[in-house]
Amino acid sequence: MRTLNLDEFSQQFSRLINRIEVANPEDTTTLVDHLFFFIHEQSISKRIIERIEFEFKPLKLLIDNIHFETEYKQIKEIKSQLKSDEIQGAFSLFLLNRLFNSNEKKYNTYYIELGHRWYDGGGDYYDWQNKFNLYFLSPLFNIVEWYCYESHPKEGGDYFSLDSRNEVREKLNQILLEVQKQGFASQIIFEEIEELSDTLIFLNKRSWLQLMQAKLTPNAASLVPPEIANDLRNTLSEFVNNLPNSPFT
Repeated sequence: MRTLNLDEFSQQFSRLINRIEVANPEDTTTLVDHLFFFIHEQSISKRIIERIEFEFKPLKLLIDNIHFETEYKQIKEIKSQLKSDEIQGAFSLFLLNRLFNSNEKKYNTYYIELGHRWYDGGGDYYDWQNKFNLYFLSPLFNIVEWYCYESHPKEGGDYFSLDSRNEVREKLNQILLEVQKQGFASQIIFEEIEELSDTLIFLNKRSWLQLMQAKLTPNAASLVPPEIANDLRNTLSEFVNNLPNSPFT
């Protein structure tokens, strides 16, 4: 599959999650594998995984070291820490990712058995699946979607969420208006700003800032005075580097 931009990724991720939710229990292992193959092949989701692993490092360490053969005490300890949907989502990602990367033989109920093992999902496969959807699939969807829609890029490799793209586009529009007020409006300047706006959907923060710096160098932005071009670069760099993060809800 080609590399998707953030909106395309979010749409495909949602479709794959929905397929798992409504699937017959015996089909879920194949579909969860499809989901994680997709997550691991896309640049955006690989970066999201890295961010979640960093932000929930102690929880990941617990998941990495759990022994499934003698796990009751560890399960109790881990479940006591799952006090929010955000933490539940990170837990789900780490545990499913570990199982996905395992060399174990994957039987038909390989993943939904987690609903039974961790949340007493009764003896029926459909009960297991319901618990799996509730405690694993839904929180996983929520935390990934939060990074797609509400998080702000902190490091250079982070991508712009929908919220952060809107904020940067609003800033670009303000800058364009300021340039126009100073008498330097032109079709070229408009096109440069428009391209910067359009590339937010697929460039990470580092690449976007590099593009912005290149477009607004005094030579490249020859239709505005060098001091204005430098001021625009500094203003945008400071704005993007200081985007505040939204709380996870």
